[in-house]
Amino acid sequence: MTMPHAALAAVLEQTFRSARAEGLSIKQAMGEVAAAVGEFIGETIANRELDFIVGPTGLNAASVVGGNTGDPGVQLEVEGKVLITKTQTAKNFANNILDAAAAAEHDAAVLRWLQIGPGMDKKAAQAAIYELRRFRGDNAERKEPTE
Repeated sequence: MTMPHAALAAVLEQTFRSARAEGLSIKQAMGEVAAAVGEFIGETIANRELDFIVGPTGLNAASVVGGNTGDPGVQLEVEGKVLITKTQTAKNFANNILDAAAAAEHDAAVLRWLQIGPGMDKKAAQAAIYELRRFRGDNAERKEPTE
């Protein structure tokens, strides 16, 4: 296991265990895991340690059906760690990943623009992206701009 893979697996496991120990539901714990993955990837990219965190063999998903219940589920595997979840939870998690990917692409474009257009230096542009992310997180549910 390469270092970024091991670090990501540790973040996933620790976040999930902590969330469950705090009494969060599986769905809430998966939300915490999704946020931790986003933070880990963001920090890793900022530190330039990452070309590719999870490759085709590092993150896998498979359909499962409960042997006793017949209920559908999704088995997620990250570097040998397995989590089985309800299909709706997996769909929500997948949507979170898509949202994070879209936000990352947007942030990268804005970062480049801040450096090329207004001519900000790299540190100032990165600070602006950090503030943009904070604003986006604080206003995620709002439909209209705030004053």
